[in-house]
Amino acid sequence: MLAPENRMLLSDSLRPPEGCVLDRALATTFTLDLASALAVPLAFAAREVEVGVDPISTIEAVRKVSGKVDIFCQAGQVSVPTKHSALMGFLEPMIHPVERPRPGRLFHPKLWLLRYRRADDAVVLRLLVMSRNLTADQSWDACVQLEGVIGSRIDPANNPIATLIESLPGRCVADLQQHRADGIESLVRDV
Repeated sequence: MLAPENRMLLSDSLRPPEGCVLDRALATTFTLDLASALAVPLAFAAREVEVGVDPISTIEAVRKVSGKVDIFCQAGQVSVPTKHSALMGFLEPMIHPVERPRPGRLFHPKLWLLRYRRADDAVVLRLLVMSRNLTADQSWDACVQLEGVIGSRIDPANNPIATLIESLPGRCVADLQQHRADGIESLVRDV
């Protein structure tokens, strides 16, 4: 049984380890709510913006962070909020609808792969495997969080996650921008 007092928000799980900054983030989900997706770059940008700073600085921090985040979801499963925000424009380059893996199947993995860098350029990887999609649903989400550093040898146990991540650009309905494809390729190498 899950202990109800052991709870975390997604934003807490995405928070960089002490002394680290976000270098790259990748997520997969079946359904995607754009308002929930907007919370991701806002959460990362909040760490870069001081309290009480002007709105232009906040927008610039969100723009900068959104260039490091890629979210893959099932094509046709994106919900648009009724209330529009000017910040929604930053989501377009980071949202990547993907085709069905094959007829009769759906794209359904729910995970986050995050790469953080320390000041000494050391890398920390974090994998979150979730039970919920990236939506505003209020139900609880079970999450497994694994964290580690890049080792000196290839670990075959990581092949399934590396294979999934490597396949994502080829599943997209539209081509990825080259810097995004390169960022995903570098995550595959690190995994």
